[in-house]
Amino acid sequence: MIADPDSRQARTTSPLPPRHHPRPGASCGLLIVALRAVACADRDAASGSSHPPPLELAVAPELDSDGGAKSCQTPAGQDDGWAPREGAPITLQAPIAFQPRFGGRDAGPDDAGPGPGVARPPVDNIVLEAIAALARSGVPLADPIENDRGVALTALPGAARQDMVQPGARGSVIALYGTNGRHCETCHYVGDAWSITPRRALTLFETTRGSSASNDSAVANDELDPLFRTIDAATSPHADVSSPAAREAAYALLLGRGLIRVGLAIPSGAEFSLAAVDDPYAHASASELSLYRRPLPMMNVRFLTDLMWDGRHTTPCATLATMLGNQASDAVRRHLQAEAPLSDNDNVLIQDRERIIFFAQAIDHQAGALDADGAVGGPVNLSAQPFYVGMNAYPGPDPRGRAHDERAFTLFDAWEAGAGGDARSQARLALVRGQALFNSRTFDIENVSGLNDELGMPAITGTCTTCHNAPNLGNNSEGLRFDIGIADARRRPPELPLYTLERRGTGETVQTMDPGRALVSGRWRDVGRFKVPTLRGLAARAPYFHDGSATSLTQLIEYLDHRFSIQLTAEEKSDLAAFLGAL
Repeated sequence: MIADPDSRQARTTSPLPPRHHPRPGASCGLLIVALRAVACADRDAASGSSHPPPLELAVAPELDSDGGAKSCQTPAGQDDGWAPREGAPITLQAPIAFQPRFGGRDAGPDDAGPGPGVARPPVDNIVLEAIAALARSGVPLADPIENDRGVALTALPGAARQDMVQPGARGSVIALYGTNGRHCETCHYVGDAWSITPRRALTLFETTRGSSASNDSAVANDELDPLFRTIDAATSPHADVSSPAAREAAYALLLGRGLIRVGLAIPSGAEFSLAAVDDPYAHASASELSLYRRPLPMMNVRFLTDLMWDGRHTTPCATLATMLGNQASDAVRRHLQAEAPLSDNDNVLIQDRERIIFFAQAIDHQAGALDADGAVGGPVNLSAQPFYVGMNAYPGPDPRGRAHDERAFTLFDAWEAGAGGDARSQARLALVRGQALFNSRTFDIENVSGLNDELGMPAITGTCTTCHNAPNLGNNSEGLRFDIGIADARRRPPELPLYTLERRGTGETVQTMDPGRALVSGRWRDVGRFKVPTLRGLAARAPYFHDGSATSLTQLIEYLDHRFSIQLTAEEKSDLAAFLGAL
């Protein structure tokens, strides 16, 4: 018997971890940046040019109303793949002077180090050799980001060195549209893996008088970093920020989990209504639910099939450029509080820069360079990763007639035959084992709205790559959205609102912290569904899930192991964490 696809079934989930304030830290520092600069200079001198060949991108994916590549036809003569050799070249319209950063805001507070009593992993020969090798690759690099697992890097193929800055950075024309001191970089900072981390938010809060009793002008936020604006960074747009204690409470979700508040209404004609609200901040209503979400990283957009956690900027049959343009226009209006819309030229400027940003873990502290000895990890290889919408779709075949292959990740295949008892060889074998677990460890997938119900299969024997099917990327190549219980009422902490939704016509109710896609589509079956995010660069951008409820890869794995009854051993969890940390 096939289950009712619209039914809301109970789930077993693990409790939400406590509020977490990581200590401020630093990235690799001047030594690595200097080495990279020297290596790049040597490369440029040898080649006679600092301008690599321009990156070429094909047309963006065409998506149906649910974000899947099913109903639209690729324009005549156009390929639906996104390989760098295909399509029209990107032209960067307004180069900006390159200013090297190393984890801080132009040598600001983030560069001070990890803090008293916190040991930074040594910058040893493994790291130095790997950085030098990457710098000789011919692809411009920027901003090494040190993390617990190693070093992540941004590659910018097709960019001249003077273009190696963020789109919409401080002082750029994009910042001029806003009225609150913000720019794109405020919430998509390269030192935070193109997003926001609680560590940096806390550092900015403490260094811009957020906790100072002398900040008498805090009501207007005059002296706080522009990140701290009540419109979306506070628990409510009406939050009290008149004292140090009030400010810490107002920005607690940003400081503790890196969450930004998104206000969305229940759409007109929705299949449900808001029956009850339990909002600790006394703001949410049917006209504006308060939803607290992690800012998605502004990188690797060439592989996107869904924009935003709820897909609200995924437009049926639109190109990637169109969707990125719509998202940029909305962000400037919503988050920068702009009084005028983006011009077409400035919108293209943002799109151009977004589409050349490739970010991934490049170096593992134990295994070394993740593209060494035949491995194909790191951001340079990522920039050349083949991809097309629907690639390796489950259950298959995909749009090109290819069967689903559970071995979606092949980054570390070359290390499978590695031998030797040295620490580096053993670390590489752990990545191989973790990759195999991710690809091939089977378990029962049940009660996943968006998968079981849509396929009419109450139980599926699958692997992690059933949903994370995009090869060597980990997002969903079809742009599908799933509910794995992250927003369920049973996981609710006291600091997040709880909404009771009632289905029109049946009276059925469900409680959720975030209705997800349902606030875009208005459909009952979409309650709790969210996009499948990319997995590249994970180690540099904790916390995880849309609500920041997993503060580490270990917690992320523990939740999924419990949710799907995978029954991983301690060693398997360690190997899986090592693999995810190397992406």
